[in-house]
Amino acid sequence: MNTVIQRIQDNISLLRETLPLFTEAILSKRPAPGKWSKKEILGHLIDSARYNLQRFTEAPLKEDGAYRVQTYPQDELVAANNYQEMLTEEIVLLWQSLNNQICHALTQIPENTLNHRLLIGNETQSLQWLIDDYVIHMEHHFKQILEDKLPILDIHQFHLDTKNAIEKLSQHPTEFITLLKNHDLEVEYYAPVGIDKQQPHDKDELYVIASGKAAFLLEGQRVEVKAHDVLFVPAGKEHRFVDFSEDFATWVVFWGIAKL
Repeated sequence: MNTVIQRIQDNISLLRETLPLFTEAILSKRPAPGKWSKKEILGHLIDSARYNLQRFTEAPLKEDGAYRVQTYPQDELVAANNYQEMLTEEIVLLWQSLNNQICHALTQIPENTLNHRLLIGNETQSLQWLIDDYVIHMEHHFKQILEDKLPILDIHQFHLDTKNAIEKLSQHPTEFITLLKNHDLEVEYYAPVGIDKQQPHDKDELYVIASGKAAFLLEGQRVEVKAHDVLFVPAGKEHRFVDFSEDFATWVVFWGIAKL
Protein backbone atom coordinates (compact mmCIF):
# COMPACT_ATOMS: atom_id res chain seq x y z
CA MET A 1 0.00 0.00 0.00
CA ASN A 2 2.85 2.38 0.75
CA THR A 3 4.08 2.01 -2.84
CA VAL A 4 0.66 2.99 -4.23
CA ILE A 5 0.46 6.01 -1.94
CA GLN A 6 3.97 7.09 -2.94
CA ARG A 7 3.06 6.82 -6.62
CA ILE A 8 0.04 9.04 -6.11
CA GLN A 9 2.10 11.57 -4.16
CA ASP A 10 4.78 11.50 -6.87
CA ASN A 11 2.13 12.20 -9.48
CA ILE A 12 0.77 15.12 -7.46
CA SER A 13 4.26 16.64 -7.41
CA LEU A 14 4.84 15.82 -11.07
CA LEU A 15 1.67 17.58 -12.20
CA ARG A 16 2.35 20.63 -10.05
CA GLU A 17 5.86 20.99 -11.46
CA THR A 18 5.18 20.10 -15.09
CA LEU A 19 1.83 21.61 -16.00
CA PRO A 20 3.14 25.23 -15.89
CA LEU A 21 5.31 24.32 -18.90
CA PHE A 22 2.15 24.38 -21.05
CA THR A 23 0.31 27.48 -22.20
CA GLU A 24 -3.41 27.85 -21.53
CA ALA A 25 -4.05 27.57 -25.27
CA ILE A 26 -2.31 24.17 -25.41
CA LEU A 27 -4.15 22.94 -22.32
CA SER A 28 -7.51 23.96 -23.80
CA LYS A 29 -6.95 22.67 -27.36
CA ARG A 30 -9.03 19.68 -28.39
CA PRO A 31 -6.97 17.47 -30.75
CA ALA A 32 -10.04 16.50 -32.77
CA PRO A 33 -13.85 16.77 -32.62
CA GLY A 34 -15.13 14.65 -29.77
CA LYS A 35 -11.68 14.36 -28.16
CA TRP A 36 -10.89 15.81 -24.74
CA SER A 37 -8.45 18.67 -24.24
CA LYS A 38 -5.72 18.30 -21.63
CA LYS A 39 -7.90 20.25 -19.18
CA GLU A 40 -10.80 17.89 -19.83
CA ILE A 41 -8.58 14.83 -19.36
CA LEU A 42 -7.57 16.22 -15.98
CA GLY A 43 -11.26 16.88 -15.30
CA HIS A 44 -11.94 13.21 -16.09
CA LEU A 45 -9.28 12.31 -13.50
CA ILE A 46 -11.18 14.45 -11.00
CA ASP A 47 -14.32 12.41 -11.69
CA SER A 48 -12.27 9.23 -11.35
CA ALA A 49 -10.90 10.44 -8.01
CA ARG A 50 -14.38 11.31 -6.70
CA TYR A 51 -15.83 7.92 -7.53
CA ASN A 52 -12.81 5.96 -6.35
CA LEU A 53 -12.58 7.83 -3.07
CA GLN A 54 -16.11 6.62 -2.38
CA ARG A 55 -15.22 3.09 -3.47
CA PHE A 56 -12.06 2.94 -1.34
CA THR A 57 -13.93 4.08 1.78
CA GLU A 58 -17.10 1.99 1.29
CA ALA A 59 -15.68 -1.32 0.05
CA PRO A 60 -13.83 -2.24 3.28
CA LEU A 61 -17.11 -1.81 5.19
CA LYS A 62 -18.82 -4.57 3.19
CA GLU A 63 -18.43 -8.29 3.53
CA ASP A 64 -16.26 -10.10 1.01
CA GLY A 65 -18.05 -10.11 -2.35
CA ALA A 66 -20.88 -7.84 -1.22
CA TYR A 67 -19.66 -4.53 -2.68
CA ARG A 68 -20.66 -3.68 -6.24
CA VAL A 69 -18.49 -1.11 -8.01
CA GLN A 70 -20.73 1.40 -9.77
CA THR A 71 -19.56 2.73 -13.12
CA TYR A 72 -19.95 6.37 -14.11
CA PRO A 73 -20.74 8.17 -17.41
CA GLN A 74 -17.32 9.56 -18.29
CA ASP A 75 -18.09 11.79 -21.27
CA GLU A 76 -21.30 13.08 -19.75
CA LEU A 77 -19.61 14.08 -16.51
CA VAL A 78 -16.79 15.91 -18.30
CA ALA A 79 -19.40 17.84 -20.27
CA ALA A 80 -21.68 18.46 -17.28
CA ASN A 81 -18.82 19.86 -15.17
CA ASN A 82 -17.61 21.94 -18.14
CA TYR A 83 -13.97 21.60 -17.15
CA GLN A 84 -13.04 23.24 -20.44
CA GLU A 85 -14.20 26.63 -19.12
CA MET A 86 -12.66 26.31 -15.65
CA LEU A 87 -9.39 27.94 -14.68
CA THR A 88 -6.56 25.43 -14.93
CA GLU A 89 -5.40 26.37 -11.42
CA GLU A 90 -8.81 25.44 -10.00
CA ILE A 91 -8.84 22.09 -11.80
CA VAL A 92 -5.34 21.24 -10.52
CA LEU A 93 -6.19 22.28 -6.96
CA LEU A 94 -9.35 20.15 -6.92
CA TRP A 95 -7.52 17.11 -8.37
CA GLN A 96 -4.69 17.47 -5.85
CA SER A 97 -7.08 17.83 -2.91
CA LEU A 98 -9.03 14.72 -3.88
CA ASN A 99 -5.89 12.64 -4.28
CA ASN A 100 -4.44 13.86 -1.00
CA GLN A 101 -7.65 12.62 0.62
CA ILE A 102 -7.38 9.32 -1.26
CA CYS A 103 -3.85 8.85 0.13
CA HIS A 104 -5.21 9.49 3.62
CA ALA A 105 -8.13 7.09 3.05
CA LEU A 106 -5.82 4.34 1.81
CA THR A 107 -3.86 4.44 5.06
CA GLN A 108 -7.11 3.69 6.92
CA ILE A 109 -7.98 0.51 4.99
CA PRO A 110 -7.54 -2.63 7.14
CA GLU A 111 -4.96 -4.89 5.53
CA ASN A 112 -7.21 -7.92 5.89
CA THR A 113 -9.80 -6.34 3.56
CA LEU A 114 -7.44 -5.83 0.59
CA ASN A 115 -8.25 -9.32 -0.71
CA HIS A 116 -12.00 -8.77 -0.48
CA ARG A 117 -13.70 -9.62 -3.75
CA LEU A 118 -15.66 -6.79 -5.40
CA LEU A 119 -18.32 -7.08 -8.10
CA ILE A 120 -17.30 -5.10 -11.20
CA GLY A 121 -19.81 -5.67 -13.98
CA ASN A 122 -19.87 -9.42 -14.58
CA GLU A 123 -16.43 -9.94 -13.04
CA THR A 124 -14.96 -10.06 -9.57
CA GLN A 125 -11.72 -8.37 -8.58
CA SER A 126 -10.00 -7.69 -5.27
CA LEU A 127 -9.97 -4.35 -3.50
CA GLN A 128 -6.18 -4.31 -3.99
CA TRP A 129 -6.70 -4.71 -7.75
CA LEU A 130 -9.09 -1.76 -7.76
CA ILE A 131 -6.57 0.43 -5.93
CA ASP A 132 -3.73 -0.57 -8.28
CA ASP A 133 -5.94 -0.01 -11.32
CA TYR A 134 -6.74 3.51 -10.12
CA VAL A 135 -3.07 4.49 -10.23
CA ILE A 136 -2.48 2.75 -13.58
CA HIS A 137 -5.45 4.64 -15.03
CA MET A 138 -4.12 7.93 -13.63
CA GLU A 139 -0.66 7.42 -15.13
CA HIS A 140 -2.13 6.41 -18.51
CA HIS A 141 -3.85 9.79 -18.74
CA PHE A 142 -0.78 11.61 -17.37
CA LYS A 143 1.09 10.49 -20.48
CA GLN A 144 -1.62 12.08 -22.61
CA ILE A 145 -1.55 15.33 -20.64
CA LEU A 146 2.19 15.80 -20.17
CA GLU A 147 3.49 14.15 -23.35
CA ASP A 148 7.17 15.05 -23.91
CA LYS A 149 7.29 16.96 -20.61
CA LEU A 150 7.36 13.68 -18.71
CA PRO A 151 10.70 12.63 -17.19
CA ILE A 152 12.66 10.63 -19.73
CA LEU A 153 12.66 7.55 -17.52
CA ASP A 154 10.12 5.79 -15.32
CA ILE A 155 9.73 7.96 -12.22
CA HIS A 156 9.30 4.82 -10.10
CA GLN A 157 12.62 3.26 -11.09
CA PHE A 158 14.67 2.75 -7.94
CA HIS A 159 17.63 0.52 -8.82
CA LEU A 160 20.62 1.37 -11.01
CA ASP A 161 23.59 -0.93 -11.57
CA THR A 162 27.01 -0.17 -13.01
CA LYS A 163 26.98 -2.88 -15.68
CA ASN A 164 23.73 -1.59 -17.14
CA ALA A 165 25.00 2.00 -16.96
CA ILE A 166 28.16 1.09 -18.91
CA GLU A 167 26.12 -0.70 -21.58
CA LYS A 168 23.75 2.22 -22.03
CA LEU A 169 26.59 4.74 -22.12
CA SER A 170 28.33 2.72 -24.85
CA GLN A 171 25.25 3.20 -27.03
CA HIS A 172 25.14 6.95 -26.36
CA PRO A 173 26.96 9.60 -28.44
CA THR A 174 28.12 11.62 -25.42
CA GLU A 175 30.33 10.87 -22.41
CA PHE A 176 27.43 10.87 -19.95
CA ILE A 177 23.92 9.46 -19.82
CA THR A 178 20.95 10.29 -17.60
CA LEU A 179 19.66 7.09 -16.03
CA LEU A 180 17.07 8.38 -13.58
CA LYS A 181 15.04 11.57 -13.42
CA ASN A 182 12.47 12.14 -10.71
CA HIS A 183 11.22 15.71 -10.30
CA ASP A 184 14.25 17.75 -9.12
CA LEU A 185 16.54 14.70 -8.83
CA GLU A 186 18.74 13.46 -11.69
CA VAL A 187 21.27 10.63 -11.71
CA GLU A 188 23.86 10.36 -14.49
CA TYR A 189 26.75 8.06 -15.31
CA TYR A 190 29.81 9.96 -16.61
CA ALA A 191 33.00 8.58 -18.19
CA PRO A 192 35.09 11.43 -19.66
CA VAL A 193 37.53 10.72 -22.49
CA GLY A 194 40.75 12.71 -22.80
CA ILE A 195 39.58 15.98 -21.23
CA ASP A 196 36.81 16.73 -18.74
CA LYS A 197 34.94 19.56 -20.47
CA GLN A 198 32.49 20.30 -17.64
CA GLN A 199 31.19 23.78 -16.93
CA PRO A 200 29.71 24.98 -13.60
CA HIS A 201 26.21 23.62 -13.02
CA ASP A 202 23.13 25.44 -11.75
CA LYS A 203 22.31 22.78 -9.14
CA ASP A 204 24.18 21.23 -6.24
CA GLU A 205 26.01 18.11 -7.35
CA LEU A 206 27.29 14.91 -5.80
CA TYR A 207 29.86 12.57 -7.35
CA VAL A 208 30.27 8.94 -6.29
CA ILE A 209 33.35 7.56 -8.04
CA ALA A 210 32.42 4.28 -9.74
CA SER A 211 35.81 3.12 -11.02
CA GLY A 212 39.39 4.18 -11.70
CA LYS A 213 41.19 7.14 -10.19
CA ALA A 214 41.67 10.85 -10.93
CA ALA A 215 42.54 14.22 -9.49
CA PHE A 216 39.63 16.56 -8.82
CA LEU A 217 39.89 20.34 -9.01
CA LEU A 218 37.40 22.58 -7.19
CA GLU A 219 38.16 26.29 -7.62
CA GLY A 220 41.92 25.87 -7.16
CA GLN A 221 41.77 23.02 -4.65
CA ARG A 222 43.06 19.60 -5.75
CA VAL A 223 42.29 16.22 -4.26
CA GLU A 224 43.15 12.70 -5.41
CA VAL A 225 40.10 10.44 -5.73
CA LYS A 226 39.47 6.74 -6.35
CA ALA A 227 36.55 4.31 -6.59
CA HIS A 228 33.89 4.79 -3.87
CA ASP A 229 35.04 8.30 -2.92
CA VAL A 230 32.32 10.95 -2.66
CA LEU A 231 32.61 14.59 -3.76
CA PHE A 232 30.21 17.49 -3.19
CA VAL A 233 30.12 20.51 -5.51
CA PRO A 234 27.91 23.52 -4.71
CA ALA A 235 26.03 25.06 -7.63
CA GLY A 236 28.05 27.49 -9.69
CA LYS A 237 31.52 26.31 -8.63
CA GLU A 238 34.27 25.68 -11.20
CA HIS A 239 35.34 22.04 -11.10
CA ARG A 240 36.69 19.21 -13.26
CA PHE A 241 38.55 15.92 -13.22
CA VAL A 242 42.14 15.77 -14.49
CA ASP A 243 44.81 13.09 -14.82
CA PHE A 244 42.15 10.39 -14.77
CA SER A 245 42.78 6.75 -15.63
CA GLU A 246 41.31 5.11 -18.72
CA ASP A 247 38.77 3.21 -16.60
CA PHE A 248 37.64 6.32 -14.71
CA ALA A 249 33.86 6.77 -14.38
CA THR A 250 31.58 8.36 -11.81
CA TRP A 251 27.96 8.55 -10.78
CA VAL A 252 26.65 12.12 -10.83
CA VAL A 253 23.65 13.23 -8.76
CA PHE A 254 21.91 16.60 -9.20
CA TRP A 255 19.10 17.67 -6.93
CA GLY A 256 17.13 20.67 -5.71
CA ILE A 257 16.06 23.81 -7.52
CA ALA A 258 18.34 25.64 -9.94
CA LYS A 259 20.30 28.30 -8.04
CA LEU A 260 21.78 30.30 -10.90
